[in-house]
Amino acid sequence: MPPAERNPDAAVISNLDELPVLLAPGDLARLLRRSPRTIRRWDRLGKIPSRLLGTWRRDEIKAWLEAGRPPRAAWEQHRSQRFRRDKPRRQRVAT
Repeated sequence: MPPAERNPDAAVISNLDELPVLLAPGDLARLLRRSPRTIRRWDRLGKIPSRLLGTWRRDEIKAWLEAGRPPRAAWEQHRSQRFRRDKPRRQRVAT
């Protein structure tokens, strides 16, 4: 099965490397083929990942698209599990 049939965002994902590392609302709107107003509304409603200082990180948007565009709450949970430390942290020795 071609990648475009498995994930409707496959073409969008392949074009992400051409964009800047930090995406402004207008960049994300062009990428998702929506208006900047829609992107701001989706952000307010929690339909897209949260932004950092008014921008989105390109790698996070790519991972979000690959995950099937889950709502923000589900994405935050998925992301925290992905980066969870399975090993206990090394304790510092007092000197």
